Amino acid sequence: MKKILLFGVALLAMVSCEKYDDSDVWNAINDLKAKQENASKEGVTPVVKTVNEEMFISYDNGTTWTKMSNGMYSEISYDERYVVFTLTDGTELKVLNANYVVPIEKGAIKAAFSVGEGKQVYFSQGNLQYQASTGVWRFATNQWEAIGEGNMNIAEDYDGWIDLFGWGTSGWNSGAVCYQPYQTSSTNSDYFVGGSETTNLTGAYANADWGVYNKIANGGNQTGMWRVLTNEECIYLCNYRVGAKEKRGCACVNGINGLVLLPDNWILPEGQAFNSGFANGEDGGLFQTINNYSLSQWAEMEKNGAIFLPAAGTFEKKLNFDGKYGKYWSSTRNDENSIYKIGFSAANVNPKNVQIFVESCSVRLVQDVK
Repeated sequence: MKKILLFGVALLAMVSCEKYDDSDVWNAINDLKAKQENASKEGVTPVVKTVNEEMFISYDNGTTWTKMSNGMYSEISYDERYVVFTLTDGTELKVLNANYVVPIEKGAIKAAFSVGEGKQVYFSQGNLQYQASTGVWRFATNQWEAIGEGNMNIAEDYDGWIDLFGWGTSGWNSGAVCYQPYQTSSTNSDYFVGGSETTNLTGAYANADWGVYNKIANGGNQTGMWRVLTNEECIYLCNYRVGAKEKRGCACVNGINGLVLLPDNWILPEGQAFNSGFANGEDGGLFQTINNYSLSQWAEMEKNGAIFLPAAGTFEKKLNFDGKYGKYWSSTRNDENSIYKIGFSAANVNPKNVQIFVESCSVRLVQDVK
């Protein structure tokens, strides 16, 4: 029976050296497996590329590359995102292909992010937007887009677009006083889904989730295709998936501040850089000191599945859009006064931050990987 070993996921068992007459081949294969095991422990995804018809493998996110000797394998095949090597001992190794471009299909960036044990999601191509005069929902064309001052014009007949929303304002009448996306209030209880201080945007009240209840024009245009993350999923995504803290960092993209999240199987594009972590302070100018991408540089990052959440601020009586903070709703309430959200600045990200109901925040929808 063939052993199938997936780089970056499984830990590899050694094969008895008695099967090999060529000690160089044996040493090369065992070295390959040892490097893979170490990469798995560190949350690094090994990746392969082709240069002048020769194969090279990287174990450090594409910083350095090791040549794959012909004597180590007998066959190579390709499976969409993977290159499959059949080693001399018959073992199959599936390694990520550095030349693969992550597609965007029906609004979903098809790079998987773990949000729980055995649970992954795709992120939408941009923040959620709404036009009250037509009732149309859509995703921003670009991940770095934030509407800003346009949110101050929120009204039932407004013909522009907004991208900051009160919690649970999907348009479904849940029993809350404020359930339409164009409604605002300075009273927390007006946003109680089902009129209760204990309900979440799940279960019997899932329709209060923007992505569940609405058709997203450039996101498949069907109801039930999308949702927001739960608080538990936000925490797992940012803190507990493999390599979580190395796959997040503040950044400036096309002059817009925000948070970068990298997918589970991340490949750093050749010629690009990513610095995980945050700055020593919350000033808006500090985002770019950690990572600063032009449009062309970000396009390369996005091809490999990088996600960017712009620091779009909040709206409550007045707009807070100074590029310092990003606040993204989860589906989970904290208490009678607040909701859990992903909050970030140049200094940190807090996936269990809380926000009062009366402030309108950003919405980034996800789609379950099936």
